[in-house]
Amino acid sequence: MPLIDVTFSERIKPDQLRTLGELLSEVVPRAVDCPEDPFVGPPAMGDLEIRFHRKGALDVGELSVVVEVRTKRFESRVQDAQQRAETIRRGLSTLSIGPIGVWLVLLDGAWTQD
Repeated sequence: MPLIDVTFSERIKPDQLRTLGELLSEVVPRAVDCPEDPFVGPPAMGDLEIRFHRKGALDVGELSVVVEVRTKRFESRVQDAQQRAETIRRGLSTLSIGPIGVWLVLLDGAWTQD
């Protein structure tokens, strides 16, 4: 269950954010796929959450978009975490929105939903 936070500059237009959300829905599940948590097709309810946040007046940084992906820690993900983060960034490279940063965070945790 990846949780994705997207922080974006005011230069990014709503249609670009919609496209970014669509791409993240495709790219992230494939990038974090692993034997312990396999990708089995389009995300179902609760498989993926994406939240968008506009940069505030006091935020510091030159990136147009920062994507933070938080998902469950499995050893197979730890072994190649950098490659997985780069896979996500490359998957977003078709967008013309300026510099993008990706932070992949692997956490111990549990998930439940109604």
